[in-house]
Amino acid sequence: MKLLLLNTALTCLLQPGYYRRQLRQQTHRTPAEDAGLTLLECVVAIAVIALTGAMIGPPLVMAAATRVQTRRAEQALQLAQGEVDRVRAMVVRGEGDIDLLPKISSQANLEGQGAPTSKSGQLRSPATTCNTYDATETSHVPSLAQALAVDIEGDCEADFMIQAFRFPLEIEDTNARDFQMMVRVYSARASNHFGSLEVEEASLGFTSAEGDYWKKPLAVLTTRVNQSDTDAALCGYHGLNSANDQGQDDGDCR
Repeated sequence: MKLLLLNTALTCLLQPGYYRRQLRQQTHRTPAEDAGLTLLECVVAIAVIALTGAMIGPPLVMAAATRVQTRRAEQALQLAQGEVDRVRAMVVRGEGDIDLLPKISSQANLEGQGAPTSKSGQLRSPATTCNTYDATETSHVPSLAQALAVDIEGDCEADFMIQAFRFPLEIEDTNARDFQMMVRVYSARASNHFGSLEVEEASLGFTSAEGDYWKKPLAVLTTRVNQSDTDAALCGYHGLNSANDQGQDDGDCR
């Protein structure tokens, strides 16, 4: 024991920095299983993650936004077709008052009719307390410069706007038997830009925002509604009309 103490004392006198170095090495020594990442390794890992996110993030956002717009364009087309079917049914059944049909445009080329500049009422089907549109009231038919707001989500907030108008193809078409009809469906957000809306249909494509849907119609549908759409004309076309007592065609289906 004395020899060990003497040896330690001599070592301290002859090599005063020996134990200091040993202590410093023991202090900074860590077991392999406790070793962690260095600061440089953490910085490199963060940089790699950030670079990867920057590369794949925008395409994912654009794909999601484009998918949403495509779905809304499909909904707009369904609304446009629904409006055409509604008007066609009125003409076929002969139940609709001519004043309940879309307003007559002064433009023979319906594409020349201007975009809407205001909203008129709101349609919600099935009707709820937020429905302010009645298709049987002539006073509720939107004017040429108006678009009917439509709520399809049921939250009493407009989702789309429908602009519909027509042009008679006969000089004196008092019974609206033959006319050209156009329907434009805009996003409800287009109401924030009344006065600067466009009439050309928005094109589908990759986008990271709303694209040009805020000022262009999502769907544009043009069709002709004429006398051949009536039951009698269709029956005559198929040879199904019945005859009266004189053997003449009475225009009724068999």
